[in-house]
Amino acid sequence: GDANVKLRQAIAAAIDKQAIIDKTYNGSRKVATGWAMSGIPGYKKGIDKIPTRDLVAAKKYLGEWETATGKKASDLPAIKINFAAGLGHDGNATIIQSNIAELGLKGTLDARDGTKYFSQMRKGEGTFLRGGWVADYVSYDNMLFPIFGSTQVGNGDNLVQFKSDAFDELIDKARTADSEQDAQKFYQEAEDLVLNKQRLVVPLNWYAGQVVWSERLHNVIQSPLDFFSYEEMWLDKA
Repeated sequence: GDANVKLRQAIAAAIDKQAIIDKTYNGSRKVATGWAMSGIPGYKKGIDKIPTRDLVAAKKYLGEWETATGKKASDLPAIKINFAAGLGHDGNATIIQSNIAELGLKGTLDARDGTKYFSQMRKGEGTFLRGGWVADYVSYDNMLFPIFGSTQVGNGDNLVQFKSDAFDELIDKARTADSEQDAQKFYQEAEDLVLNKQRLVVPLNWYAGQVVWSERLHNVIQSPLDFFSYEEMWLDKA
């Protein structure tokens, strides 16, 4: 609930995204400094108010949570860190467990069968759960509605079970806006709501395409969704 926003902010500020990228992905990915990535029309830099690890801020948020709720971090039950086992997420979960331990928060690794993981998360079995998303098309709407829309709880991809009239209204306003510019402002507000006002998610990293090509090959263009248009490339004669 809203009473735990400060606790979620504390966790977000404690997580070392760069360490995850360096150790798990050999430095090949980029720290996610927002939910929608830079290739999405309407992307606005700096929406996420907790873009990188800040342990001082994390401790401040945790203190504010303790004051507001009258609870102590040390009295909390262990936070389950949910992920699918055997798919390369184990190391990330361990880093997160270590990061939140610096705040005095206990974390337990909850590795699930990879074939059942997402169906279990859709049922609301997740606490602090791992997910990934590649947009179906280059659209701000597709970065937000499927993951946070009220109608997407249960059978959809709203794994955090978030239901918000305010969020749904912003999506509706964006979809019916008179201009693309107005629509993007509503989407930015919706992103701000889930990222900052509620801190439902901690964006860890943005995927990056790893490619090798010859200098003989020209017009190698990668789309924001990591697709290549092979029919538009051309090759020099050997």
